[in-house]
Amino acid sequence: MHQVPASSPYLYGETYFSSLKYALPSGTLSGAETENLPAALRFPSLINYTANSGLGFSPIAEAYWNFGLVGAFLVPVFIGSVMRWCYARSRAFAMTPLHLLYAITLARVPIALRSDFLQQYKGVLIALTLITIVWYVDRIIAGRHVGPEVPDEIRSADLSSDLNEANP
Repeated sequence: MHQVPASSPYLYGETYFSSLKYALPSGTLSGAETENLPAALRFPSLINYTANSGLGFSPIAEAYWNFGLVGAFLVPVFIGSVMRWCYARSRAFAMTPLHLLYAITLARVPIALRSDFLQQYKGVLIALTLITIVWYVDRIIAGRHVGPEVPDEIRSADLSSDLNEANP
């Protein structure tokens, strides 16, 4: 905390925007392109990292670096809201890739504790893209309509009663 804003100014979301750019496939980075790097690539120079020192990073550190104490509070609240949104769209019987988004984001939580936004965004994006491709290929091969088709038995069934009977 003593490095920001004393020797490095607040970035006001710059690491988040640069992470969106770096998540897309691209060529190698040129040496001149050091201003808009994601947080994890900038962090070692901020703390004078050497091979003999540890390097730890977290979403809270990135939020503080971008927005100060306000960001250190609001970014986790935003992350929690995103997780809640994903949970609300999850289904026990996934019919579309969006129904699996909560499971994908939840699986990234242990990694999120020591990584930056780029690593999290890229991990979710790659997993969701692969699942979506497999889902569409399955739909095309099976000759089915590409869209959520819910069988009448599942649509009309009260699944909560089945769960309660299975777990008394």
